[in-house]
Amino acid sequence: MLYIYTKCSQEVNILKNDIIVHFGMGFLPEGNAVASRQQAISHMITECGYTPVLIGICKDVAFGEYKKEIHNDVVCYSVKYASSLLNKAFDSFSIKKTFLKIFEDVGIDRIKCFIMQDYQFNAMRKMKNVCHKNGIAFAADLMDWFTP
Repeated sequence: MLYIYTKCSQEVNILKNDIIVHFGMGFLPEGNAVASRQQAISHMITECGYTPVLIGICKDVAFGEYKKEIHNDVVCYSVKYASSLLNKAFDSFSIKKTFLKIFEDVGIDRIKCFIMQDYQFNAMRKMKNVCHKNGIAFAADLMDWFTP
């Protein structure tokens, strides 16, 4: 579960040009429940004084590529939707390169946090390492939980 507090301190609101990127398996702008959740999180990010950038999925994009659009004044990127088991395996190894392309397009020096929602562990681990190397905070937004 991800908690973002919308009552941000004055100190945080000074950073209006800094970016928080949120990735989820949403068909943006609002093609499924995940996309609606991403839109809601983008509103909270804006209330905290940051610029939201959303990354979702799309069936019409090739692996390693992305599509960029603007929806409701929010920059949205879409990456390939991995529909088969083989595609998911390939995606877990190639997603890092795609995200790095998007980070460069956004301006990697402006990204303060990358939130990755319910995704494959290998890809999350790789992106955590990328974020660490670039001084970007990493957050995992997980909606499932398990009991021992």
